[in-house]
Amino acid sequence: LALNPRNSAALLGAARYHGDHGDLVEEYKLTKAAFDTAPGDAFVVATFHGFLTQKMGDYRLARSMAEAAVSVNPEDAEGWWRLGHVMSYLGDHRAALRAYQHAAVLTPRVAELQTSIGHALVELGRSAEAVVAYKRAMVLDPAGPDPHYGLGRIFGKEQRWTVALRQYEVRYALWGG
Repeated sequence: LALNPRNSAALLGAARYHGDHGDLVEEYKLTKAAFDTAPGDAFVVATFHGFLTQKMGDYRLARSMAEAAVSVNPEDAEGWWRLGHVMSYLGDHRAALRAYQHAAVLTPRVAELQTSIGHALVELGRSAEAVVAYKRAMVLDPAGPDPHYGLGRIFGKEQRWTVALRQYEVRYALWGG
């Protein structure tokens, strides 16, 4: 496959082709090449981060990438969000919460960040605060399904089955599933 080695879009397209055909090695090489070509392109960075965390399970490399990104640009809300996700994958929910909160300060109107904050708080056993975060997410995006899932988890843990079931029903109705 002859590609312009400086064209990150072509590299990602070729990576996707190889991924669709089960060639994880080539998919990795091409996705990494796209990242090396355009380390400041948010789409490329998010794609490589997703590949590392979802396909490779390489949370340590994803963590170092996210930490490097926010050290270079502390105003990078997506970088903080990615750092929060990878810290959550690694089981450090306190660090995840700090990263999500930092991202939320930078972009306070992003419902998904409030949901991520809620999830981290649940993992830390801080359910009352998580409920507040999930409700903030619902105000920011009334059609968002994930805060309802989070509330369902909390109410289920509290054995408030009727309320938990209602939250799950709303979540699935909004999700379309």
